Amino acid sequence: MSRKMSKFSRLAMAAATAECFGIAAMEIFGWEKMGNKIDPKMTTEFLKSTKSMAANQGFYNGLLGAVGAYSVAKKDWDTGILFLSSVIAAAAFGAATVDKGVLLKQGTLPAAALGVLLGDRK
Repeated sequence: MSRKMSKFSRLAMAAATAECFGIAAMEIFGWEKMGNKIDPKMTTEFLKSTKSMAANQGFYNGLLGAVGAYSVAKKDWDTGILFLSSVIAAAAFGAATVDKGVLLKQGTLPAAALGVLLGDRK
């Protein structure tokens, strides 16, 4: 049986989950309008030509968010560890393959939440 999460851990998990859903929404619905705010070097033509790729990536971020939401709702410590580790791994992969800043921008909140969750003794 899985350990249960404290309220503070659930709050930290909820913040990381919200970040996943926010990124997913931007990639799926707002890529052409918001993409150049992420990286001003991305042209309108580039954003238009990569819209379906971004939506696909957004779908995966939404799936990660769904795992986070499940973990928070069920207060499931083990699923929370899996979720946060997966998000951190995705941020590290993005940093290695796209831009080093991805780790800071998308990995900081999940890493902090993981620290809170690992410190949870319930």
